[in-house]
Amino acid sequence: MKFSHNWIQDYIKDKLPSSQIIENELNAKAFEVEGTENIKYIQDEKEVGDTVYDIKILPNRAHDSLGHLGIARELSAIFNLELDQNKIDSMISDSFIESKKNDKVEPVLVEVLDNKHCSRFMSVKMEGIEVKESPEWLKNKLESIGQKSINNIVDITNYVQFSLNKPMHAYDSRNIENKIVVRLAYNGEKLETLDDKNLDLDTKTLIIADSNKPLGLAGIKGGKYSGIKKDTTDIVIESANFDPVLIRKTSQKYNIKTDASKRFENGISHELVKEGLCMTVNEILKLF
Repeated sequence: MKFSHNWIQDYIKDKLPSSQIIENELNAKAFEVEGTENIKYIQDEKEVGDTVYDIKILPNRAHDSLGHLGIARELSAIFNLELDQNKIDSMISDSFIESKKNDKVEPVLVEVLDNKHCSRFMSVKMEGIEVKESPEWLKNKLESIGQKSINNIVDITNYVQFSLNKPMHAYDSRNIENKIVVRLAYNGEKLETLDDKNLDLDTKTLIIADSNKPLGLAGIKGGKYSGIKKDTTDIVIESANFDPVLIRKTSQKYNIKTDASKRFENGISHELVKEGLCMTVNEILKLF
């Protein structure tokens, strides 16, 4: 995975050492750095330099190190640097529940019918959202590690994923009937994914649905019907944790490999479910 030096620095108070020293120490003590690249981009009308590390994360460390905060923690331990804990705590704070902007956020009815394969699920609805081009800082973050900017809402979910190692998903709430349901699919159910694949589902496939229809392939890919559109104004945010074995089998069955499936199939902490939801809500609130 690619990691931005500047992005890692966001979570560390002390100045990071040079990229060459970081590369040498990571190779010696933690991971294999397969390459580095020096890049430049424009932010606030100034040219900014950055180094991007291509780091091979083995499966035994995928649960904590496929995000920039995980690498920041690793480097803080290696170099005895101080993490910016106040910033991290603020980033994942649930204070928005009591904030003046709470009128934008409300709970969502969720029914988990298969708690064997979905061990935790949290969701909120956010109203009064405007889908538009992402701000410069967000596009720069994602593009520095090779991720294409799509729109501000989708980009925030990706920003959270690559920060915390927590896959997130957002739905257009207009296309959700009554409630969110986490269940195994029925034989013969169909789902068109965001990348235009038409899937014939079976009873071994875990899906996110509403009261009547599938909305997405749980932990792997969202459905096209419920995806974020240019005229979306109300969204439902999903943050969940799924059984790693089932996600891996489902990914292989439908031949769909995603950044989300890679993380879920290696296992993530239950604590990331709440942290991911809070960070997503906080970052979206900052945009409006």
